[in-house]
Amino acid sequence: MPADEHELALALADGVTFAELCAPVEQKDGVLRCEKMKLGEADASGRRSPVATGEYVDIPCDLVISAVGEQVDSALLTSNGVEVDGKGRPAFRTNVEGVYAAGDARRGPATVVEGIADAAQFAEAVIGAPHTYDIPQQAYITKADAIAKKGILRMSGCAACEGERCLQCSTACENCADSCPNRANVVIAMADGSHQILHVDKMCNECGNCTQFCPYHSEPCHDKFTLFQTAEDTTSPAATTCLRNWKSSSLPSVTGTPTCLRKSYSLA
Repeated sequence: MPADEHELALALADGVTFAELCAPVEQKDGVLRCEKMKLGEADASGRRSPVATGEYVDIPCDLVISAVGEQVDSALLTSNGVEVDGKGRPAFRTNVEGVYAAGDARRGPATVVEGIADAAQFAEAVIGAPHTYDIPQQAYITKADAIAKKGILRMSGCAACEGERCLQCSTACENCADSCPNRANVVIAMADGSHQILHVDKMCNECGNCTQFCPYHSEPCHDKFTLFQTAEDTTSPAATTCLRNWKSSSLPSVTGTPTCLRKSYSLA
């Protein structure tokens, strides 16, 4: 299961023990039996998949929470004559004439955006050419108009009005503030009229929304200028990341102390 470095550090700090290359086989009478695995030969992408060794280990347990993920139902596909690869996934244009695979059925667990991209590719394959759109002039929005819409959430209504709910991230990106359910990322208007993001550590539960929605592959909850509530909070993994990022930036400081680590109790 993929994890960020700070998530691994937090788990280890909480006393979590990681059993690597152990595949659960059976849970019975308070014992979880796992088969030891080893890394096999690298595939074309360079990834080494785990293979069974035939050795087992028993782990006493009171509670087991399964996080097994999702996978493509390859049996359904093959029963209908659709060929799949070594991971049980079909090609976009399958071997069956007129049958295409898209979304999770092609990729496994993925995102809505990837599903929409597959649908667009399918439409182009059927039509034979990319679909063209007539974009109305009102779709082009100024930066000032985009900023004015930030923070205004509207319920979904008729399909024809969905464009009014768009936050125009391509014009003025404040995704980390728009997507934070705890409002831990705050937009600050600067004296020159520009906007900066302030991250409020106390309000953040590290849900990961801002990271997922950031188009720049950043982690706003760790990379942005951060306000901590107490001096003790500055020893947290988030503060360590903030300090590391500050050292490589030009953020202002007071007597050599990074501003993001100064003791603060309120945001005025």
